[in-house]
Formats: sequence, structure tokens, C-alpha cells
Amino acid sequence: MSVYKTTPLPEFPDGKYVLEKVGRSVVTHVPGCREIRGPIPRFQEAHPGDDPDIGYEYHDCVPDEYDFPSLLVEEDRYWATQCGTPEAVVDALYRRRNGSQHLPRISLDLLELVERADPAFGNMWRVEYIA
Repeated sequence: MSVYKTTPLPEFPDGKYVLEKVGRSVVTHVPGCREIRGPIPRFQEAHPGDDPDIGYEYHDCVPDEYDFPSLLVEEDRYWATQCGTPEAVVDALYRRRNGSQHLPRISLDLLELVERADPAFGNMWRVEYIA
């Protein structure tokens, strides 16, 4: 994840923030797996030079002995949003489920880095107020 700040414009004199998330998939499959929806790339094409035995997960469809060149890998997912304020960035980082919300550890790590570079973030995300 990354946070960028845009150049100030007349309508946004303080600039805007862009929050970017890249979800890298590490799940491999064999051709014909029932879980695959649509075409997915071959592992070697998507991650040249990587070894699927290091840092990747195998779906149940991959046997103990497999043909390396035939392995497929799920595609990475990209997401970005514009935020007008630091509060909006923090709000976009929350995960929400069943009426509750939390900041994942990776989001907290990002906010600690952003706070060092942009004092506008201050301690606003370190304390939650419950009504």
C-alpha cells in the first residue's frame, strides 16, 4: 500500500491524497481447476524468475508432483481512491464486517510511515472515540 499527496490546485489548496493498494496473489493452480474463473496467466509469465516453492501457496488442485511450466497463478488486484483529507485516508483503510471495523496491521504500519512524512496525519488514527 502507498499514500501519495497531489500538487495543490485552486480548488484543493492543500492537495489531495491518493491511497493505492496492490493485492498480490500467491495462489497457484493447475489448468482445469474448478476454482478458476476466466483465464489466468501461467506462473512463469506472471512472475518470471520466481520459484513457486518459495512464498507461494498451492491450491488443493496442485498434486505433490506437478509440471512446473503448466502451473497457473491468480492475478494481482489493483485498487486506488482519492481522499480529500487524512481522515478520509484512515477511513478508507478500515476493514468493516458485521457492524464492526478494525485497522489491519499492514494499515497501521502504513499510517506510521505516512505520519512521519506528513504531519497532517498527527495522532488522529491512534485513538478511537466510541459513542
